[in-house]
Amino acid sequence: MSRLSSIRVKMALGTSFLFLIFILSASIVWYFSMQNHAEKTAIDNIQSTVNIAETSMDTRVKDIVNVASLVTIQADNSLNANILTVLENRNNMSEAQLVEYRKTSSEYLISLCSFQKYLSGLRISNFEGEGLSYGNTTTIDIMNQNGYLDSLSMDGSITFIEPHYWTNWYKNASDYVFSMMKPVKNNHGERIGYVIADIDSHIFEDSFGKINNKSSLYVLNEDASRIIYLNEKKGVAEDLAVQLPGLVEKQVDEEYGNFMINVDGEKYLVAYTRSPLTNWIAISVIPHRVVMADFADSANKMIIITILILLVCFSLIWLYCSAITSNIVGLTESVKRIGKDQMSLDFAITTNDEVKELATQFQNMLTRISDLYEQMKEKELEKRKAEIAALQFQMNPHFLYNSLNTIRFLATIQGIENIKEVAEILSSMMHINMDGRAEVTIGEDVQFIKDYLKLQTYRQINLFTSHVECDREIVNCKISKLLVQPLVENSIKHGLMEASNDGFIDVKYALVDGKVHVTVEDNGSGIDDVQLEEIMNRKANKNAGHIGLANIKERINLNYEQPYTMKVESVKGMFTRITLVLPLLKGEEDA
Repeated sequence: MSRLSSIRVKMALGTSFLFLIFILSASIVWYFSMQNHAEKTAIDNIQSTVNIAETSMDTRVKDIVNVASLVTIQADNSLNANILTVLENRNNMSEAQLVEYRKTSSEYLISLCSFQKYLSGLRISNFEGEGLSYGNTTTIDIMNQNGYLDSLSMDGSITFIEPHYWTNWYKNASDYVFSMMKPVKNNHGERIGYVIADIDSHIFEDSFGKINNKSSLYVLNEDASRIIYLNEKKGVAEDLAVQLPGLVEKQVDEEYGNFMINVDGEKYLVAYTRSPLTNWIAISVIPHRVVMADFADSANKMIIITILILLVCFSLIWLYCSAITSNIVGLTESVKRIGKDQMSLDFAITTNDEVKELATQFQNMLTRISDLYEQMKEKELEKRKAEIAALQFQMNPHFLYNSLNTIRFLATIQGIENIKEVAEILSSMMHINMDGRAEVTIGEDVQFIKDYLKLQTYRQINLFTSHVECDREIVNCKISKLLVQPLVENSIKHGLMEASNDGFIDVKYALVDGKVHVTVEDNGSGIDDVQLEEIMNRKANKNAGHIGLANIKERINLNYEQPYTMKVESVKGMFTRITLVLPLLKGEEDA
């Protein structure tokens, strides 16, 4: 038997296979679950960071908006009143009054704006461009050129202007600002001018630039059609800034959210939030591979750990299977050594399990087999002794056959015909019995029956007469030897011996419907139904007589199938008729 086909290897491979399937299934489920979790965690972190950064920027912008609103508010404040007076009534004031009002208002503006880090400049002006200012503010030419003044709302709400340079003459990085505008109204609710505050664009960098060192930050206008600020990181597609507005334009319709985009075959995670103050959209973009880099590192470590665990588990499985099957393997090797010279197991099993029970039962079987073998040897020895003894007392059949011939020769010399005839008949019958054939021709069987009946007439003088008849078509057909003779013997012994009238035996061999019918009929004492049942079932009553009938029926059943059988008809005190229905077996001459 190959070692690969042993039960130990099969158990180890089967257990290892099931364990491997379990580990692989668990690992796959874990991998995709952790991957989804890593993606969700990354998106949530980016989303949270963007929201916080946006809130931080809005807070800083609100401080500047509050300053701009403060100088235009209608209140019982002489400083605010001075500013409104300068805007509305400057044409009705003397030069000295105008200077005094401007001085007081300028000092007020300076006190409000000095501590605003990101306020580049603030101006309060009428629509002719005359008013008060702090710092550098967007020039009136740029405002008129771009229609900013026309965009002032009628209801007094704030208007934010996208990043721009405050002048056409200076375009340094420090001159890049975005602005908020608000109309200024008098006590009657009429617009008399506007206030504009320019906010340094560095506020974007300070608010958004440090949210993630691996993600890029883009700020889009309110309809997401243009990028108004960007801070790109390494690893992000260079042309993403060009494609981004078109990719996200239809997906940023909520206050905040996140989604995936594909750019040049690479996936990016996008988290966005819309400012409730400016209505601008802050978008953080990070490559998917960057997000999953940490997860991939953890997954690789997990794979290495899993492989090590599998190797350890496979070793333990092999040791476990070896421990379980060691008794089976030892028992198998011990059974292989069973033979003529060894009829016991030479392997001791110490465990108390099914294998020990199997070994015990197998040993008991070996013991019984050994005992039976010894008994058979003894019986065979006794049988041989009996056969030898029988042979010692057995008369040689050839000697008896030759002796009968001698008797016949002497009877012929002395002229004693009946002794001669008996000797010839016995010699002929012995010749048939001694030839070793299982079948004879029907013609030979007819002659045998005739010889047997003639011998019986010498023994039972005037007891019966007989008639033997055979169809010529079946003379050379075959019939089992000594199948009919017991029927004739039964008729003489059990039928005619007890009859009071002259006995008669009729034996007929006939061809009927392609079958051989052999009928033996006598006019003897007959058989009643009870006795017939006992005769045909010799196991029920071995002393019922007519043992030959049961033997004949059994021989027919063993040699032939239905419809070949034996039929018995009898009337008590009148007759007995026995019919054998046999197959038509062609002899060599007919063939």
